[in-house]
Amino acid sequence: AAGMSEGAFKKLKDATDGTVNSTLLMEQANQALLLGVTDNENEMAELFDVAQRLGSALGRDTASSIESLITGMGRNSIQMLDNLGIVIDSNRAYENYAKGINKSASELTVAQKKQAFMTATMEAARTKVAQLGKEQLSTAEVFAQMRTAVGDLAIEIGGKLSPIFRTAARVITGLSKAAKSFLDIFDSAPEPVEKFELSIRKLN
Repeated sequence: AAGMSEGAFKKLKDATDGTVNSTLLMEQANQALLLGVTDNENEMAELFDVAQRLGSALGRDTASSIESLITGMGRNSIQMLDNLGIVIDSNRAYENYAKGINKSASELTVAQKKQAFMTATMEAARTKVAQLGKEQLSTAEVFAQMRTAVGDLAIEIGGKLSPIFRTAARVITGLSKAAKSFLDIFDSAPEPVEKFELSIRKLN
């Protein structure tokens, strides 16, 4: 689990303009942490914001755009980054990163190559976002905000009512077991039951 504070989670909601429901947002946040794409809330918020803006420009929804950027960076997937219009030259990324740490590209470790790729990706993404100008939500994103608000409300209500439903389920389960035990008595003692039925007939 990401173990995020309420404030950190709010940053992600704000970064995506409330277009992604809480469940999906947390899933993508966890994925970013697991893939080592980012390790702090500010970087993650920027990453989510960048993904949303690039995806919106290409008519993609926010959730899939975030997934493409995270997976593309975390797994060095050029194809996933292409979904957002980001083109990366891996070799050039390695060379530029190596120069910054006074090494040659061939001397880079696997971890350093991954970092070089992620650094180049974010630089390219920031450049593209800057070219988009001021952010304006599309009609699809406005509707996504509405769906997200309703979905998050349902989750909140479910969380509040969950203890009640759990208690009711335990009570019903207990009554069901008690009723079954009572009926089992008749199955194991058919003769008394028959006598009882005979007595009822005589009374009628």
